[in-house]
Amino acid sequence: MNQQRIWVGMDVAAASVQVCCVSGEGEPLGVDFEIAQGREGYAQLTARLGALGREQGDFYVVMEACGGYHRRLAQFLFEQGWQVRVVNAFQVKRFGEVYLERDKSDAIDALTLARYGAMLHPEA
Repeated sequence: MNQQRIWVGMDVAAASVQVCCVSGEGEPLGVDFEIAQGREGYAQLTARLGALGREQGDFYVVMEACGGYHRRLAQFLFEQGWQVRVVNAFQVKRFGEVYLERDKSDAIDALTLARYGAMLHPEA
């Protein structure tokens, strides 16, 4: 079942969301992009993920609880039936350190979140 899953890391900021997808084994799928915060960006997000040709239930979204910026997106996705995991930022930071990810960018953070999900399967 893990091979079917696509883990979607989302690094959420005030104005934008960086998105990165990995396989159930944590391998990048070459699907990374940025959307704007808000309904229009969220619609783009679901359209881009839907274009991957997978069932909605195959996607597991992982984002950090970050100053409240994540709430609108998490609620939107949850209401649309997506699998959403909001995780502790400190734990994700430590996870990234284990994998020697010392560089910092929104894209790297989104990848780290996706890999965190793939490796540790956080609960909803």
